[in-house]
Amino acid sequence: MWELACDYEASISGKTHGELLAMMKEIVLIMEDSAKKALTGNYEPRGFLPPQSPLIVKNLERSRSRWLDMGLLNEAVLWASAMMEYDICRGRTVAAPTGGSCGVIPGAVVYIGRKMGKSDDDLAKAVMVTGLIGVFIVHQASFAGEVCGCQAEMGAASAMAAAGLVQLMGGTPEEGFAAAALTLHNMMGLICDPVAGVGNIPCVSRNSLGAANSVISANMVMNGFNPYILLDETIDCMWQVGNLMPPEFLCTGKGGLSATKTGKRVFEELGF
Repeated sequence: MWELACDYEASISGKTHGELLAMMKEIVLIMEDSAKKALTGNYEPRGFLPPQSPLIVKNLERSRSRWLDMGLLNEAVLWASAMMEYDICRGRTVAAPTGGSCGVIPGAVVYIGRKMGKSDDDLAKAVMVTGLIGVFIVHQASFAGEVCGCQAEMGAASAMAAAGLVQLMGGTPEEGFAAAALTLHNMMGLICDPVAGVGNIPCVSRNSLGAANSVISANMVMNGFNPYILLDETIDCMWQVGNLMPPEFLCTGKGGLSATKTGKRVFEELGF
């Protein structure tokens, strides 16, 4: 799949595969560096909650008795949530594909790829593949929560990450597209409802959900699960579902968790 991704990028940029992979290596290193900084918590907080992922890390250092063993997912989901918190606090992140979903690919693809012992070249190819899935989504639908809800942000990031994981596992293009489709199936209809508009709740935890979803979907497809509804049809379905959502569910702050008693109180306290 990485060759398909490079062919597409080369056709619109005029750059060689080598140049494109070199650029992608830089992006991978930014993701990795930012995730590590995000996990320290050593930055100015913003919003109505302090960064919580660094607190989880500290608690885990004391005792893991309250932490179910999920293997690679244990750390991957922390990378994903920490990156979103770093984004809220104006840290340097990569919109992949959006700021609100910036933690999924670093957590699911970069972290897990490193744990698999993959090289910088391998990671660059995997992240190139995530972009290829993004191309299909943005041409057929949208990444914007304001247009299609969180299924367009977190769903897209998760689908992109799943295909990147298939690349890391040596899967075929067909398996990559199938894994991307399955992740979108799992997030179909997810609304966009950031409390007070800053993303502390629920965007941080949804980045972890997106990372976990991509890993689950990639594993299932690589071991024979057939999502049956193809990626193109799934993207079209997401677009149709988004168009049917009432405005309250499209990042307006008027529905979902934003419209709860607590959500309204936070909105008033922040003075937005």
